[in-house]
Amino acid sequence: MSYIIERKVKGNIYRYKVESYWDKDKKQSRQKTVYLGAKEKAQTRKLKQLAARLISKNYGNIFFLEEISKTIGLYDTLKECYPDIYKEILLNSFYQITGESKNYLLHHFQDEHYFEGVKKMFSSEVSSLHHTLGSDEQSKMEFTKKWIEKINPQQGIYYDITSFSSYSTKNEFVEWGYNRDEENLPQINLGMVCCQKTGLPFFYTVYPGSIVDVTTIKNFIKYLKIYNLQDLFLIMDKGFFSVSNISGLIESERMLSLIIPMPFSLKLSKELIINNPDIKNLQNMFQYNEEILFHKTVPTVIAGHAFDAHIFFNEKAEVEMRHLFFSKLLAYESKIKKNKLEDEDVYETCLNQEIPDSYKKYFLFDAVTKTAVRNETKINEYLLKSGFYILITNKTNLRKEDILSFYRDKDVVEKIFDTTKNELDTNRLRSHSKTAAEGRLFVKFIATIIYQKITKVMRENGMFKKFSVIELLKELSKIKRIAVPDIEPFSSECSKTQKDILSKFNIKNLT
Repeated sequence: MSYIIERKVKGNIYRYKVESYWDKDKKQSRQKTVYLGAKEKAQTRKLKQLAARLISKNYGNIFFLEEISKTIGLYDTLKECYPDIYKEILLNSFYQITGESKNYLLHHFQDEHYFEGVKKMFSSEVSSLHHTLGSDEQSKMEFTKKWIEKINPQQGIYYDITSFSSYSTKNEFVEWGYNRDEENLPQINLGMVCCQKTGLPFFYTVYPGSIVDVTTIKNFIKYLKIYNLQDLFLIMDKGFFSVSNISGLIESERMLSLIIPMPFSLKLSKELIINNPDIKNLQNMFQYNEEILFHKTVPTVIAGHAFDAHIFFNEKAEVEMRHLFFSKLLAYESKIKKNKLEDEDVYETCLNQEIPDSYKKYFLFDAVTKTAVRNETKINEYLLKSGFYILITNKTNLRKEDILSFYRDKDVVEKIFDTTKNELDTNRLRSHSKTAAEGRLFVKFIATIIYQKITKVMRENGMFKKFSVIELLKELSKIKRIAVPDIEPFSSECSKTQKDILSKFNIKNLT
């Protein structure tokens, strides 16, 4: 027979097992005591059991990204257009923004982060989401319409196009063409439109990789009609300049005003510079931010339409451009002179081996001396445009400061492309089908919208002196979400740094 007894020693309780047995020698019943250890208090035992079920995950960064998406109206727009999968879209977008990109690792991200409403997404689930998004063109167009209503672009809009290299061999949009990243890979082209007022992208379209910028305008005008965009100020780069584009945009029912730089390959550009030497007169000088510029407005006609040609000249830029040009010209010339040029064929071979295409036109072969000489005509053509740029617009009475501001803010689009291709790691599309690639681009587009909002606020508040976007999110990720059975989930305390970050974005502290 055995039983348990407890003994209290100096406030601690110890447990012993007592066993009865028969002592044959003494012919009597005796007891043997075995020490079992200190008694664990019920409260301690309960706390241990509770701790075993306690879940603590990174949450501050997820909360922050979710609040940003709600603030700009993106959250509700996605929920309305994709009611069954909007949470999955947001999760994948947040995953991209935090600096991750490997789809097959998303489930590990979920293990570490608190995000309600989404089951574990392995690589197959992510691929399925991309296919669903890529094949549902109707929902994408509905989303774009509603997102444009939220953005409500009323003044300027920026349009630009870039390419994304791809390894895919099964995507019919992946074609060989001008690769802006100078990679020896086929590509997909992506056109994106951004709101000048907010800096946020509001729609994009995918083109085959062989399509050049200038040929996309025809369909761009159709998209403006689909999304009911009119009476807007369109700012584009010179890659879109052509007489047919100018006519198409102005004559469309969208009633667009334009700002677009004139390429110096045009005869009209050279004539405007040659015929207006008085631009360098002192009365045409003004200061724009830190720059000293000269400016003159010259009425001109293109394709039968009246424009104002705003000619700008930057004396400092002229000196720098000339110096750089001469330095390269002399360096390439020395390379050619190291070779014996017996005839023009040898010269051409040497030219192709030693000189980049952009500088070949500045040299000629002299058959008499059998040497390479400078092509003064082409050199003078380059020097003529040094320090100049010409912006044309059909919007009347536009101040020189305004047209500069409108055009230079266009780099918002270039920064967005840089974000999409680098920070969000889309430089090479590895999706094998057209639908999967388009679905992946849609997720990237959502991530880009949120990322752009973050960077805009950070720039306005001088936050980049202390954080990158990734570092800011890492700091916020230290805020944990703690979940325990039978208790409402709660967040850990915010540090002073974390509170300061949230306040800059007008986000209330977590509760």
